[in-house]
Amino acid sequence: LWLFRDRFRRRDAAGWGWPWVNQRYGRRWVISEQRGIYRLPPTENSVYYRPNPILVIDHDVANADLRATISLSNASARFGVVARASGYADYYAAHIGPGNHIRLTRCGHHDEKVLARKPFYVEPNRRYRIRFHVRGAGPVRLKVKAWPVTEPEPRTWNIDTGDTAPGALTSAGPFGLFAEHAVDGRGAVLRVSDFVAWSQEKPSYTAPAVAYSMAGPIQQTRVKVVAKTAFPARIGFEY
Repeated sequence: LWLFRDRFRRRDAAGWGWPWVNQRYGRRWVISEQRGIYRLPPTENSVYYRPNPILVIDHDVANADLRATISLSNASARFGVVARASGYADYYAAHIGPGNHIRLTRCGHHDEKVLARKPFYVEPNRRYRIRFHVRGAGPVRLKVKAWPVTEPEPRTWNIDTGDTAPGALTSAGPFGLFAEHAVDGRGAVLRVSDFVAWSQEKPSYTAPAVAYSMAGPIQQTRVKVVAKTAFPARIGFEY
């Protein structure tokens, strides 16, 4: 059953509007020329692993068939689709790049576990369709395929695998898009013109979640207090 679709055919605006949520609050993301635009800066602190999920909240499901039409200005960056997000950095990602490969990974706070990868030639600024299918819990079944928009959808999947590890993600969660910094250190611009999700499940609301909070150091009569949310949450501080 059709669950969610966004073709981004609306007026230019900052952000993409509800129900899209960007965990990297300082990023530049807009609607422009009937496209969703997400700008990745040059690689931060020379850190290879710094994913940027852009999530659809309050439509949580475990089993889904996701499709997106995307292009990226820098072929050494990474772009794709995510499913079963369960926190600030925990989700499955099916993404193109870097190095002319398509990968299926399980992302965590500090790294990603590559479950499978296959060769896939990618060109900058060329539009691709990515389809990501996730289903089951014992094991989790994961399938992904990608192709240029000028070509018909291939009958076979680029990757068809399972996740039997203890850390497999089995619960319902938000889905959305995936972007990650270019390995050549330069910035990149992601453009998406269509995103659609199908599922046989009844969706649920996304539970509020805090990634971390901290306070200090105390300086005379002042103290700095910080809280970072994984999903939108109302935060209160007491003293």
